[in-house]
Formats: sequence, C-alpha cells, structure tokens
Amino acid sequence: MFCVISLFQPGDDDSELELRAALRNASARFRLLKTRTVYSAVALLSSVIACLPFLSGHGLHSYWNSVGQYIVMLSMVLLAGFAYCVGMFLAAWSCLRELRSELQGLTEGKI
Repeated sequence: MFCVISLFQPGDDDSELELRAALRNASARFRLLKTRTVYSAVALLSSVIACLPFLSGHGLHSYWNSVGQYIVMLSMVLLAGFAYCVGMFLAAWSCLRELRSELQGLTEGKI
C-alpha cells in the first residue's frame, strides 16, 4: 500500500471532504495492519518458544528429526510473514502521518 501525493487545491471544498474520507480509510487500514502485525508477532514468538524443548540438552531432543526441525521451518515461514506485516504496517503509518499533515495544512490555510 503506497500513499499517493495528492494534488488538492487549498480553496476547493471537495478536496477537504475527499481528504477526510481518505484519512478515515487510512486510519481503518492502519488499525487492521496493527492488529495483523501483533498477531503475527505472537505466532512467531510462540513458534520460536516451541522449538526450545527440542534443542540439545533438553528432554525432547531425541524427537528433533521427527518434530523439532519442522517447527524451525514453521518459524522461518512465520518470520517472513512477520516481516511482510511490519513492512505494510510501516507503510500505512507513513501514509496516515502524511494525510494528517496534509489535512492540517489544508485546514490552516483556510483560517
């Protein structure tokens, strides 16, 4: 998701309404991506913690080849998903910040 630089004219009343609608949409998208990022972080953390009993020196190390290595592979996949969610979250945050500053500049120009 990329934030498009708008070409709103300061004197146009429709531009403020469109900007407010875009801000509401960006806020909803930001909240959704924040939730997804938290869920993916929890999933990654729990899969990494689930690997610990299968490491050398622990009681379940004898099951490393049958279970442990697959949990590590799951952790690697979840890491890629987490990185994607964080990237999307940061892009949405940047877009929301930009829209807020543009709306603030638009409203200050009216006064």
